[in-house]
Amino acid sequence: MMHEILTYFKANPGWSLAITVFTTVLIWLYKEFKVLMEKDNNDKLARIQKQLDIYSSTEAAIAQVIH
Repeated sequence: MMHEILTYFKANPGWSLAITVFTTVLIWLYKEFKVLMEKDNNDKLARIQKQLDIYSSTEAAIAQVIH
């Protein structure tokens, strides 16, 4: 299998270059999208954490006034 792939690449240098460039770009885009999604998730998590902190402090203030 590997020998056949190497033979194909040796026989068609233009296609092998195109396949190499395409694969490199595909891997690079995958990594970029993964980083963007992780950043977006971290931003959402931070915003939710901040909302929970505000809610809990408001609830504590209301409980203090009631008692």
